[in-house]
Amino acid sequence: MTGATRRTLDAILDAILDAFPSQGRDLGLRAYEGRVDDLSPAGLGRRAAERRRHLETLATLPAADGQEAADRDHLALVLAEEELLLARREQARRDPLWAGRVLGVTSYLEGPPGTAAERADGLRRHLEQVPDALDGLAAGLEEVPLAFLEAAADVLGGYAAFYRTEVAGLAGAEVAERAAVAVDRYAAAVAALDGPPLAPWGPADFAELVRVRTGTALDPAQLLARGRAEADRQLAAQREAAALAGGTPAEVRARAAKRAPAAGELLDAARASVAECRRFVADSGFMSLPADEPPGVEAAPPYLRGALAFHHAPGPFDPVPPSSFRYYLTPPLPEWDTERTGRWLALFEPHILAVCSLHETYPGHHAHELHLRRAPSRVATALWNEVLGEGWAHYCEEAAFEAGFRAGDPEAEVAMRTDALVRAARLLCAVGMHTQGMTLDEATAEFEATAGLDPDHARLEAVRGTWDPGYFAYTLGKLEIIALRDRVGGDLRGFHDRLLANGTPPPAIAARRLLPG
Repeated sequence: MTGATRRTLDAILDAILDAFPSQGRDLGLRAYEGRVDDLSPAGLGRRAAERRRHLETLATLPAADGQEAADRDHLALVLAEEELLLARREQARRDPLWAGRVLGVTSYLEGPPGTAAERADGLRRHLEQVPDALDGLAAGLEEVPLAFLEAAADVLGGYAAFYRTEVAGLAGAEVAERAAVAVDRYAAAVAALDGPPLAPWGPADFAELVRVRTGTALDPAQLLARGRAEADRQLAAQREAAALAGGTPAEVRARAAKRAPAAGELLDAARASVAECRRFVADSGFMSLPADEPPGVEAAPPYLRGALAFHHAPGPFDPVPPSSFRYYLTPPLPEWDTERTGRWLALFEPHILAVCSLHETYPGHHAHELHLRRAPSRVATALWNEVLGEGWAHYCEEAAFEAGFRAGDPEAEVAMRTDALVRAARLLCAVGMHTQGMTLDEATAEFEATAGLDPDHARLEAVRGTWDPGYFAYTLGKLEIIALRDRVGGDLRGFHDRLLANGTPPPAIAARRLLPG
């Protein structure tokens, strides 16, 4: 029975990757190179029928042990989320940025020099399919809300430029230009569409999103109360730390911003920060670090610049060593004036940089990736749950301070609490806007009051919540991990290692694996 169940689970995973080969490439599986996702109405229709058959299979599939049960239930939640997004929410009919699944080709650009010819061949085969794939996606678009139109104009223009530069350098100018022209044509088709304003998801769909990402039903009103309690806790702790540092939170942050590195010092400052975080994890016994090598620290290449700083690793099935992982930072652009450059570099002041490095490297995403490559099954290695994955990295920020990171440095604690308050406000606004009638202006005011953001930054965060209700993941995941830690008990290192030994399942499945009975 065990062999049959495992074969079924692997076959359902294979079907997901065959339908969405972009996910296979992201996992480091070279067999999916040269293939593109079919997001045409016909392709999505075939996938819907297959998905529903697999959901029926999983509903009655026996499991011989806890790992099979965990993999079965995680697969079912992944398929249920696909059903929610593509069938119930009809996102491919309304969101033109699903094209990113077709257009994303960064995996071809990365790898050892010895694989360049193989990667170039796969990239050329991929690019040859882009025009038909975009035409198929455009055929299914029926209405595009303004929020998506504005985002698509920037993103699609960026892809076209990317294809004509970096992509052409590996694949050749001719095939890259044909693909870029197809992107331009798709962008024009999108721009010609319009649609109603972007409406809230509503309580039912939002509750289903929470269920498929956590593994359990959570009442939105209860979730709102948990988020408010977390925001209040962080605000009180932030004010206490600021008082110890001799000012208000805003004064402490302004003082720290004056110690930001110069542009030419940024990468060295980040390398020192990674070394500090890695040393803390090793010295404190926070968690084990299997087969550890620190990531390289580099400026983000132009085609990956979209965030302040981030961890970037080949997929967990790619056998490259951890030293090939990267901690990327986005430097100020040469064309910026002095004032804008200064504002950007202030975001890398030493305390914020330390918190960012905790999140992105040790003990956050980089350390998690080391464990993920030792996950107990193929399904557990392949499926990454955002609530647990981002929740872990965010949890690590405060947990590290609790374990002695930068002990006695209240300015650093203010930076950590400030970051936590932004994430708490995201949870409050996601629930508020999509289930409680919160307006965009009210969400903006929430970010200003709770997180202390300036009006422009607060507005950007609020707008993101209108189209990305799942940005509750950071705080909700952190709260779920804290609650599980309290239930499991025992020493901290043991809890962390046991949690990460299961891959990245939804919190409810992780709890089942760690709790007796």
